[in-house]
Amino acid sequence: PRECPAEGDEPPEPRRVDPDGTAAAVAEWGAEAYGEEGYDGPPYGTGWADPEPFFWPVTRADARAALSSFIEERLPAFGPYQDAMLEGEWSMNHALVSSSLNVGLLRPDEVIEAAVDAYEDGDAPVESVEGFVRQVLGWREFVRHAYRREPGMAGANALEATEPLPEFFWTGETEMACLADAVEGVRARGYSHHIQRLMILSNFATTFGVEPKQLNEWFHAGYVDAYHWVTTPNVVGMGTFGTDSLSTKPYAASANYVDRMSDYCSGCPYYKTKTTGEGACPFNALYWDFLGRNESRLRSNHRMGLVYSHWDDKDDDEREAIRERAADIRRLAARSRTGARPAGGSGGGERATPASGGSPTPASSSIGPSTTRIGGSARWNRDPRRRRGPRGGRRPRAGPGERPATYRPSGGPRRRRRERRPRPFARRRPGRRGPPGFGRRGRKRRAGTGRSGT
Repeated sequence: PRECPAEGDEPPEPRRVDPDGTAAAVAEWGAEAYGEEGYDGPPYGTGWADPEPFFWPVTRADARAALSSFIEERLPAFGPYQDAMLEGEWSMNHALVSSSLNVGLLRPDEVIEAAVDAYEDGDAPVESVEGFVRQVLGWREFVRHAYRREPGMAGANALEATEPLPEFFWTGETEMACLADAVEGVRARGYSHHIQRLMILSNFATTFGVEPKQLNEWFHAGYVDAYHWVTTPNVVGMGTFGTDSLSTKPYAASANYVDRMSDYCSGCPYYKTKTTGEGACPFNALYWDFLGRNESRLRSNHRMGLVYSHWDDKDDDEREAIRERAADIRRLAARSRTGARPAGGSGGGERATPASGGSPTPASSSIGPSTTRIGGSARWNRDPRRRRGPRGGRRPRAGPGERPATYRPSGGPRRRRRERRPRPFARRRPGRRGPPGFGRRGRKRRAGTGRSGT
């Protein structure tokens, strides 16, 4: 099963390559030729990023060394942790060879063979090798051919989403811990791993209602491994469900998924269990609002029956509160994008009060316990190496090559999901058979008889 690393089980540091003179000269040329000054709007040039020193392979020798580092150091634990997300652990146990594959420094067959050889030599378990091979052969090569088969995929928009991309995708200025960490990784390194791409960035954009084309342009502008044939099927197809060519249902989820597969929620000022009201996590209201506004398109999908049964359990008042909360989130995201002040607001990300000359902001319009913005807060990222913790606390951000300290809101260890143990005698309903060796009511069978007894 997929899980998060235990306390003290830290992923190995990835191999970094010092750029040579040619790589440095190309980077300088790119900044001059494609800088922010040459763009009137998004996708912006290089000026929107905040990059660390460049460390990605640019020669075949460096790419082969990076592959060997992954096979030896990170592949053995790749399988169990491939879907996990930990704040500050940007690389986890991932291969980090996608840029080398896409630019042609490595061939898919040699990458696959290296992983299979590690399994046959007993150096990596089958679940890790299978997961990695499936990503390269079963997914990368598949989306390549899907892109070739459907040349109009870039403009697909099956759900008719029209919202503009929130500005914090470019600036990273949001108090949502999961989004801030994922966007910061793109701004600093041009990278985040596949679950951050799908279940944080694309999930938010999908439930928010962002036009797939705009999100695709952002991915294309921000990632070191981005090519049009790479981003378009992954973002337009699978990420935003702009077309059903790659998946049979949209990959949309609430804060429950984020909390289950990461430690983000433990240090976030939003409440993962709240859908509406003061400090409720935006993922929750956006998720239910997404289901509601796309009901006519998605309810008949056989894979969506269970989630729509939960939607049916909500009464009209709860649904209206969800719609109002989602509308507030979009309004505040637009405010961070345009800098405009809503009627009665005080602007600047501060809560309006009678003393400031504005009207008090209602609780239903609040995005967090300490701010009325979902993005663009001037207090957020004022120091790019610091991050807001719950209830105004702060934690340091690590610099390049440094291992950040995980935030502990209560001073305790990182939370682990409790292991579920089988309980054969627990609340068995009459008439249900127990495990082998037990009777219909869970009582041990008498030796030599077919009857149950004490």
